[in-house]
Amino acid sequence: MSALPQRFRANRLSLNIDKTSYILFCASNARSIPQHSFELFIESYKVKWTVESCKFQGIYLDEKLAWKTHIERITSKMSKAIGIICRIKHILPKYILHTLYYTMIYTYLHYCNIVWASTYPSRLEKLVVLQKNH
Repeated sequence: MSALPQRFRANRLSLNIDKTSYILFCASNARSIPQHSFELFIESYKVKWTVESCKFQGIYLDEKLAWKTHIERITSKMSKAIGIICRIKHILPKYILHTLYYTMIYTYLHYCNIVWASTYPSRLEKLVVLQKNH
């Protein structure tokens, strides 16, 4: 028996194998790792391999830690929030718009940015433009 199921039992945790996946990280200049090169089993269950990216604690990780998927996702969410704020900005007072900005936009920019915002400036350009223009 492997150590992982024992640890789960000892801590009274359960693992939803259908929601569980793994990702293999490689250098940014390396070729992607072929799917058939590695398989992971927990007890007799085969764990799914994540090809492009996986969500972990609200952050989208990809195999090369390029943060492209994460930045695309938060750009999309921020664009929607900015659209909502722009449609109602002539109705609400400035202090409420300010509060909406911090609840609907700033949280995406701030959450774990010490990890993902260290990527290339060209990848962050869309986020910078979104924030500056609105």
